[in-house]
Amino acid sequence: MRATTGWMAAVGLLFLTAAGCGGQGGHEGVAPGSSPAPTATGSPAAAARKPPADAEQYTFRLPIAAYSYSTAEQNVIERAKNALTDSCMAAFGVTYRSPAPLSGPISADRRYGISSAVEAEEYGYHLPPDPSLADSAVSPDIARVLYGKAPDGSKETTYAGKTVPANGCRGKAVADLGAKFREGAGASVARDISVAAYQQSEKDPRVVAAVRKWSACMKGKGLSYSSPTAAASSFSLKSANPSGKERTTAVADISCKRETHLLDIWFTAESGIQKAMIREHRAALEGLKKDHAANADTARAVLARQR
Repeated sequence: MRATTGWMAAVGLLFLTAAGCGGQGGHEGVAPGSSPAPTATGSPAAAARKPPADAEQYTFRLPIAAYSYSTAEQNVIERAKNALTDSCMAAFGVTYRSPAPLSGPISADRRYGISSAVEAEEYGYHLPPDPSLADSAVSPDIARVLYGKAPDGSKETTYAGKTVPANGCRGKAVADLGAKFREGAGASVARDISVAAYQQSEKDPRVVAAVRKWSACMKGKGLSYSSPTAAASSFSLKSANPSGKERTTAVADISCKRETHLLDIWFTAESGIQKAMIREHRAALEGLKKDHAANADTARAVLARQR
């Protein structure tokens, strides 16, 4: 389960706070005393990364997704964090430009486990590289101020005679912006619905039956697993690269999901559960929408002041 940085697509669960998700990807700036260089606007790897052709997206089609931040709201919040980050870096004499926010998901949704054969063939159950984290060109010198991280991995406390914020300029930007945000009861209600509906859906008779069929399909391919979760957890995702067996198993997993229609059955079951929960908490969730709009307005005000 995963959340993409800058995009609130929590592949497992919705409503991981957008203002609190700050990736450590970035671009090289100009450190004090170094030769001037153009500020990078984005790495080729990040620009080229797109969802696979067979990407399935379930998380943001679920009913509760209507109460998450809109794409436009997420974008303005991320831009405000970037503006605060860049301004903080400039105060240390470092020219730096944060990468532009991602405009959408960069991988297939994994709310119900792996769902893309293209990703399975290349990555097995491993997550595809996140362009906001991978291939970063940030030098150790820049990282001292950006993340408050010394080259040896310890906390950086001072730079150019000034105190470095806890977790660096990026951490300060996220914290400062988030402190101004409204979060009423609707936020916890939405998180609870997302978690509880998923847990209940696992026990839905339609899902249970589909999982059994999936397991039988896998056994027909010479693979014995009780569920997609069991298949994925049988491999260590801490390794740098997936093994051949992991990739083969993941591809079989996808094939059996499609043969049994497991993903669509699961999505339908959870959607029904969420709709019932939403009806019970409509007032709090409508309040959440207003909170999101207010938070986006706060971000716009930050951008206006930074111009």
